[in-house]
Amino acid sequence: MTQHHPTSYYQTGVNGSPAGMTGLAARPVWNFGAMGAIVGGALAAAQAIPMVKNKQIDAGQAVGEVVREAAGTGVATAAGACVAGAASLGGFVSLLAMFGVATGVKYLWNSAFGANEPQPALVEAAPETPAPAKAKAAKTTAKK
Repeated sequence: MTQHHPTSYYQTGVNGSPAGMTGLAARPVWNFGAMGAIVGGALAAAQAIPMVKNKQIDAGQAVGEVVREAAGTGVATAAGACVAGAASLGGFVSLLAMFGVATGVKYLWNSAFGANEPQPALVEAAPETPAPAKAKAAKTTAKK
């Protein structure tokens, strides 16, 4: 004979799962990941637009960079949120944990997908100016 529990026995947690069983695919983690992807993509787009205007990169390269940055930032943010949520440290310590994990994951993402390569400078370096003539030589010439 099976034992049936009243419906109120099963309290639901995130996404209708039993309380305390949120797992890696919990809605808040996905939401943090999506927000990270939006912010990362926006930042990458803001950096790419002047580079396209200055013809340093073409539009295809800019789109690829934006997609890569958005995905990397989303994954890093979701990983940080997952660890911070699982640790249940609360408040500021959870934010520190999220920041540390997200930074590490984004560093690994950049290493794996070549984002650590030097980017072209948006502003060209100023041409070198010759060193000023020595003041002592000018003074001796003026006395003669």
